[in-house]
Amino acid sequence: MCARSLGNLHSIQSRPNIQSTMLARTLRASSRLICSPVVLARQGSTATAGPGPHPDPSTIKLVEYPNDTPAINAQFLSPHEKYWDQQGRRNFGEPLHEEADVLNIFTPDIHTVVTPRKALALQAGFAMIFVTIAGLVYLTWDGPPMVRRKYPYGGLERELGGLPGDEFPRAARIDESA
Repeated sequence: MCARSLGNLHSIQSRPNIQSTMLARTLRASSRLICSPVVLARQGSTATAGPGPHPDPSTIKLVEYPNDTPAINAQFLSPHEKYWDQQGRRNFGEPLHEEADVLNIFTPDIHTVVTPRKALALQAGFAMIFVTIAGLVYLTWDGPPMVRRKYPYGGLERELGGLPGDEFPRAARIDESA
């Protein structure tokens, strides 16, 4: 890849104009980045990442990051205060908490208005009111506001395909007045 990008660089430099000069500079810078080996910072020595063995993770020196960042949900920060990122309620350079994706403004809302005890009392009150109304309807209901239809000849047992000695009769409602 390095030789090809450098070849493109020579062909572009043969046509001098402002755009080709800018493109040549960009290709030259990108070829330096692509062709140079990656250097890892170690405690005591430098090593190149390549086909050889991988470096020991315990020897890689990482940037010190504060571990005492408070876990404050962004929903509890003042929306009227001026921030660098007004939507996310963060200032520039402010260290992130380890679980910043859970504490940002786009997480599900946190409700602190009702305590669990009060929520249980409200649900129990709703259940009691519902059962009371259902019980009152059950006690005062007279039945459907119509007369059910009754069929003659033993509830049309023979007409519906039943026989006189069947275990499960195939009859409709029987008219006892006839």
